[in-house]
Amino acid sequence: QGARSQSDPRAPQQQQQHRAAPVGRAPPAMPGQCVMELLNSADEIKILTPDQVHDLIQHAAAKAAEAAAASDSEDDDEEQLCHYVSGLDLRGEPPEGHAELWLAGGCFWCIEKRLMEVDGVLLTACGYVGWGTTSYERVAMGRTDHTEAVRVVYEETCLPTVLKTFFTIHDPTTLNRQGADCGPQYASRIWFFTGDQKRACHKAKAAYAAALEDAGVHGFVVTTIQPASATDFHYAESEHQQYDAKPSSASYDGLDPLDVDFPDDFCLDGDSDDDDA
Repeated sequence: QGARSQSDPRAPQQQQQHRAAPVGRAPPAMPGQCVMELLNSADEIKILTPDQVHDLIQHAAAKAAEAAAASDSEDDDEEQLCHYVSGLDLRGEPPEGHAELWLAGGCFWCIEKRLMEVDGVLLTACGYVGWGTTSYERVAMGRTDHTEAVRVVYEETCLPTVLKTFFTIHDPTTLNRQGADCGPQYASRIWFFTGDQKRACHKAKAAYAAALEDAGVHGFVVTTIQPASATDFHYAESEHQQYDAKPSSASYDGLDPLDVDFPDDFCLDGDSDDDDA
């Protein structure tokens, strides 16, 4: 599997997950485990009466419940991911009049930086799309089937602008590669939530393919368009969120756009029902 170039300044840390609790912590102790710990901590082996055994199990169950409650409290603390620029909750649901897409086209730092600048985009968040929890290190080394992606929450009327920006900020004709970043984790992909979004994405893909052909650019647009319901989005580690907006950023630019403008007359009025464009 391909991996990110050695010049990549990122370092892996624990990853946060969308639609599930963070991973990486040992599970809370079970009552049976607590019983064994209590017995092992005794100064000497004792023969217990049935009542003493009952009391011991009750005490162990109480300890296990306390450990589980403490674990849940720590999970709640870790799940507080806020947008570095706006302060909004990265896990927040789209408000009325807004929608979301998941977009992938290379390094999620770089994709997010460009999408944050689009008028009408309310929120962006970096993450990994795929089944099962993972981490930056595993994804970057190509050890999983996850894709680096950006969750984009935008005003519904701004969908054409979001799609225009997405297709023109990276090279959608390269398969599993963007600049020096190689591997399926850097593929060009879109995940949609509604039928209208699906039609819009296919129409935008076809429009940009036509523009590339007119410009004499060889190659097919390989961007895949899939339902978000068929997979899951796992939030990336906090240091990867809005990376280029932070003073400590390394100004990494791993995108390789084709410098071909999107058709000016592109709009979504009168969409057809042809979803296979």
